[in-house]
Amino acid sequence: VTADFLADQTNICLGDVISFTNNSIGGVSSYEWNFGENAGVNSTDIDPVYTYTTPGTYSVTLRANNAACGDTAVFTNYITVNPSPVAAFAPDRTTDCQPGNPFIFTDQTVGATAWAWTFGDGATSTQQSPTHTYAANGTYTVCLIASNATGCVDTYCSDIVIAPVNVNFSRVPAD
Repeated sequence: VTADFLADQTNICLGDVISFTNNSIGGVSSYEWNFGENAGVNSTDIDPVYTYTTPGTYSVTLRANNAACGDTAVFTNYITVNPSPVAAFAPDRTTDCQPGNPFIFTDQTVGATAWAWTFGDGATSTQQSPTHTYAANGTYTVCLIASNATGCVDTYCSDIVIAPVNVNFSRVPAD
């Protein structure tokens, strides 16, 4: 038995799925994978997929066995998992009764180095904390795509509503 494998990617963002391709030869009948994040056997699949839950650099081990013997392949510091930003923002308010009043969007993202905003009306911005004014009544979905220096991204969206206030009253006749 000769144990061998490849990963479809070795430099990833937190939350990305990695697919491993088993290239072992020699009548292999069982597989024991350790992806370096947790002790013990993490998978017994021939070609497993795995999602890391913590940023870091990981060694991957494959033990391939047949009825008579086995072999182990260890790829040291094989997978690098980069942290992803956590996108978040807070508008100064989420509703207004008329168009034309500017909204202030305050970025609350952790770990970002670049920001791409869409305001739901076709307008965009790359400012960290932009101001935007809506021209018409409606419900607008505002999205922030935050990225970091390693190219990892996260998205956060929230709605803004511009709607006139409907005031209804009736007069009761005086006696």
